[in-house]
Amino acid sequence: MIPPKTSQTATWTVAIDLAVNLKNRGEFGRMGGEDKMAKLRYLKEASKHSPVKIVVQQIVDDRHTPGGHRLKRFEISNGEVKPIGDQPSKNITSDLKDFLSYVSNNYKSDHLAVTINAHGLGDNGLSGDNGHSSLAQLQKAIHDGLGNRKADVVNLDSCLMAQVGVLKAMEPVAQHLIASSDVEDTDHKDTNLVDGQNLNAWLLQLLYKPDMSAGDLSKAIIQEAENGSNDGVNLTSGTRTLAHFDLTKFDQFEHSLSKFGDTVVDAMKDPGNREAIPVAMELSPGFMIFGITGTPVSAEAYSNQLIGQKRDLNGFGRALEIGVSDGLPINFSGNIQMISDPDGKLVSAVQDLRQRQNELEPEFHTSIKSDIWRTQGLSIFMPPEHLLNTQKTATDMTHAGNLADLSNPEASMFVRRANLANMQKTMAQIESEHGKNRSHLDLQSLRAFNNVEQAWQNVASNKTAPNQVLAAAEDALHDSAQDLLKTPYFQKQIESNKHQLDARLSDAFNVQTETKIPGWGHLLHAVQ
Repeated sequence: MIPPKTSQTATWTVAIDLAVNLKNRGEFGRMGGEDKMAKLRYLKEASKHSPVKIVVQQIVDDRHTPGGHRLKRFEISNGEVKPIGDQPSKNITSDLKDFLSYVSNNYKSDHLAVTINAHGLGDNGLSGDNGHSSLAQLQKAIHDGLGNRKADVVNLDSCLMAQVGVLKAMEPVAQHLIASSDVEDTDHKDTNLVDGQNLNAWLLQLLYKPDMSAGDLSKAIIQEAENGSNDGVNLTSGTRTLAHFDLTKFDQFEHSLSKFGDTVVDAMKDPGNREAIPVAMELSPGFMIFGITGTPVSAEAYSNQLIGQKRDLNGFGRALEIGVSDGLPINFSGNIQMISDPDGKLVSAVQDLRQRQNELEPEFHTSIKSDIWRTQGLSIFMPPEHLLNTQKTATDMTHAGNLADLSNPEASMFVRRANLANMQKTMAQIESEHGKNRSHLDLQSLRAFNNVEQAWQNVASNKTAPNQVLAAAEDALHDSAQDLLKTPYFQKQIESNKHQLDARLSDAFNVQTETKIPGWGHLLHAVQ
């Protein structure tokens, strides 16, 4: 079908940087760059009578090139797909800057959209086949490449980039941002070969309607997601969430977020709220990079967990409202703690922030239709209390700390019985490290180890005993593990662990840009 001739007065250039290739193969090549570029060629016919020019940069493997990668560039316009460049890749940041500089110098148009296909890490930036770009580097590449001109639309065809810190970094270089707070999925087995965003769907709209404004194009991208253009037939969605952010509204939103954070900090002066509000944070829907949960086994694992702590901001507000109206469960026994808000300031701050987010985010798609938390596709760095409390995490990382946690008397008997296998594994690790040769232990530590072993033997011999008997045995194990933690041997371990975790937490705060927003930074420090 040939699009009708339209007014030439409002023209667009769309710059598409395909910076990554995946292992799985799509219909025409590896998913990511290879397959997306092959599909973009199908826009040739639709481009015949449109003033829109599509310029693509695709990274390809080349073992003959130093570094192993080359960049191929194409222009899709006037019914043709023309090669316009072939050069070695430097790195993902320099490649983007050089590409945008080339587009800016050679394609004059009323509007400019920039799409980047890469691995998204939220505030930790983007990664592609040739390296990693921090948010600061990404911002500078776009700024320098466009020569101080703001892009009308920046579309991040990547995982996890609808994070507050990303918006803060993109506001100086873009009017509108398209991004997903969740991971973008691929499914090479699906009939529709799901691969993040279906770029052709919204590009066809633009080719047919080149008079679109930047807001109209952004809305069209979200509408295509809502219409299922990114979905497969096997219940797979390339974009479980996708949102349009009008970055001209970011300043008002940021001010409201800072005020909201300080209001939550004030509410936490109430002892009951101090207990319940961290629970509200942890109940907020999360978007994890690595999917790692539980007690970290190393400082590196701790860092990976921190990176993954991106939670839906509107979901957190909703959890606070539920805490005020109905209360929140605060421990294993299901005890409910109400959040006190006698003057209504907390709920008012939630509602003001929601209004500002609605103005910032005029369009939003989610494939999750039943959602009691009312997630809205904008995440924020929100680690749970146990990760912010490095003293507790440093303690839990030791074998004695892990054993004390597994035998926690506050847990239900179902959980305590389920933990028996992990208790046995932890005891085996203790035996492996301190079994036969205990000459390195002081007298206090030696006695504590012996007490833990005796307590474990009592638990092991009562695994099938009635709940009351097993609970008493586990209580004794918990007490002996707590005593073991007080010994010089484990105190040195805890001190060493905490030193490493404090350094990793400081690094995370430096990277997660929203911690620089005063009120939100105050809240995270208050939870510590």
